[in-house]
Amino acid sequence: MGNTISYDQKPYDLDLGNKGTIRGIQLDEKSRRYAGIPYALPPTGDNRWRKPRQLPADYAYEDGTGGPFDATEFKAVSPRRPSMSEKLREAPDNTARIASLSISGHP
Repeated sequence: MGNTISYDQKPYDLDLGNKGTIRGIQLDEKSRRYAGIPYALPPTGDNRWRKPRQLPADYAYEDGTGGPFDATEFKAVSPRRPSMSEKLREAPDNTARIASLSISGHP
């Protein structure tokens, strides 16, 4: 068992003026978390595997309907090669198994 910390979490909106609003989480009186905020355009099409492209100057953080951008949870990670530990976790169980064998016959 590990240590756990329990916070009374509540949404907290950060107004960025003409850049929109980001909704994060207020964890306690002094701590807020904003997760999954885009810093660049998505690496799609010809831009796949290239350096990140800056967000346009007129980019605004919102949910598509004019509401605040949801930064309360982390988003999906970028594609990458699996690490060795991930490969081992996905490998079949290679633990030894004991077989029971009975042979009947003449002495």
